[in-house]
Amino acid sequence: MKKKVILLAAMFVGVSAYAQDLTSKKGETMLPEAGDWAVQFDAAPFLNYAGNLFNAGATAPGADFVNAGAIAGKYFKDASTAYRVKLNIGMGSMTDKALVPDATSTATPVPMVEDSRKDGYTNVTIGAGMEMRRGNGRLQGFYGAELMFMMGSTKTTYTYGNAYDFTNLPSQTHGTDGSSDVLEVKSGSTIGLGVRGFVGCEYFVAAKISIGAEYGWGLGLSSTGNGSQTVKQVNSAGTALEDYTSESAGMSAFGIGADINGGNNLGTASLVATFHF
Repeated sequence: MKKKVILLAAMFVGVSAYAQDLTSKKGETMLPEAGDWAVQFDAAPFLNYAGNLFNAGATAPGADFVNAGAIAGKYFKDASTAYRVKLNIGMGSMTDKALVPDATSTATPVPMVEDSRKDGYTNVTIGAGMEMRRGNGRLQGFYGAELMFMMGSTKTTYTYGNAYDFTNLPSQTHGTDGSSDVLEVKSGSTIGLGVRGFVGCEYFVAAKISIGAEYGWGLGLSSTGNGSQTVKQVNSAGTALEDYTSESAGMSAFGIGADINGGNNLGTASLVATFHF
């Protein structure tokens, strides 16, 4: 009996020592320390890609990864406290083209000219907050709060292959009705503000590398200014074409609740990978 007690005590001491010896085989510290920096991003696209390697649908991370969410950075004040910042600068465009008959040609078959529609957007998200941490082993819990700010806008531009004059009315490929064509649509600028609390956990799979899950709850509000639309149309007298610009009303929105998977535009991710250095 005495031997069993000694053996169990030795095993307990060994396990405790192993649990406290949070270093890699190379002697690297597993957990973040005071003065460490970290970069955090959405891990789901990479995990999906890894899973797809086992089937015929494997595709490398592309636009979905770019737009997955804001990249987060951390600075560790000490082992249990970190300052967080988030940033996402997104901009892009897509052009949709269509071929229409050349209105000035009498050839057979009629040659084609190109109409196009170009959609562009800009979106900037920034955030800052504080994170508190608990745990002595590889599994770490964290909680905290952060403030998010967002601004963005959209613009759509139309071009037409047939030149405009009163005898050659708009081509109607992207037109609104029988007597006008849209030239440009601009949204008003959107400004949004979010405040959220968060809680989560992460497991350090290697020295200073962790996979974790984060869940948040907060409120968000946004306001979009008036937009505009410019069309080319026949004037009221029916004698000429003119550009006419009209204003569209803006909008506002408010939301409160859980923001897992980026809901409410508060900029979180449900599954994250973090690299410390």
